[in-house]
Amino acid sequence: MNTNVYENTDSETITPLNKRRILPVFLLVGLYAASTAAVMSVLPFYIREMGGSPLIIGIIIATEAFSQFCAAPLIGHLSDRVGRKRILIITLTIAAISLLLLANAQCILFILLARTLFGISAGNLSAAAAYIADCTHVRNRRQAIGILTGCIGLGGIVGAGVSGWLSRISLSAPIYAAFILVLGSALVAIWGLKDPSTTSRTADKIAAFSAHAILKMPVLRV
Repeated sequence: MNTNVYENTDSETITPLNKRRILPVFLLVGLYAASTAAVMSVLPFYIREMGGSPLIIGIIIATEAFSQFCAAPLIGHLSDRVGRKRILIITLTIAAISLLLLANAQCILFILLARTLFGISAGNLSAAAAYIADCTHVRNRRQAIGILTGCIGLGGIVGAGVSGWLSRISLSAPIYAAFILVLGSALVAIWGLKDPSTTSRTADKIAAFSAHAILKMPVLRV
């Protein structure tokens, strides 16, 4: 009798990840992280080429980080209301626009605007984390979040490497590469993601996860 109890307990704890549902979000986050690293690797040199001082470089990077800090909780909350997929598509579109603006910037002001927009779009990490929470069981949610974090790190490695190689062509080449990566991420969101059923989520769980997403997820900086 005791053996049956142990067998039932073990079978309950083994809850495999729904790879078909969560692999697309791993991929899109990895592509987005690669685009972030590709830009950050050359951004200081790009700003210096425009005549920016080290102080200006610091202000631009700080502004981007601040916009991400402010946007992440809001984007997480909006994704609770209108859906993870829709928010991810919108933020990735904003990121693509910001990269085009950055690649064609003619002055420091446009660079500042572009990086502010990109910082706002980086709040999509909270929506991606919430998507993972919706699609996983409580027993394997930590594993899924760990894989998501690993995808961010792997994307950062690939993006920085690609940026270093492309920078031999021009400083804007890595930015255009980042634009292509973000477009790929948006296409994954459009065709690969499926919003979880809202009936399976409780309001308390959603609010708690969205509020803590910005504190729990690592911020990719090179």
